[in-house]
Amino acid sequence: MMMDHILGTLYGMAFGDAMGMPSELLSRRRIQEIFGRITTFEDSPEENPAAIDMTKGQFTDDTAQAPSSWTRSWKMILCRTSRSLPRT
Repeated sequence: MMMDHILGTLYGMAFGDAMGMPSELLSRRRIQEIFGRITTFEDSPEENPAAIDMTKGQFTDDTAQAPSSWTRSWKMILCRTSRSLPRT
């Protein structure tokens, strides 16, 4: 059950990152000019230096780097949680 929550968190982060990738670092006005409203995965526009040549559905380095920064925190959480979980 705990692993499902952890994986759901990681998948949700990657999904949100991929949805926001094409608009990363762009102003709200520019996003509206290019996309109108982002409701699905989109390719990154050529003018976006933060996501050069990225295609729809790709996540950015934010997602790629997140697990390494969480390693210590996750270990602490899992150790504490595993002690308090009822045995089945």
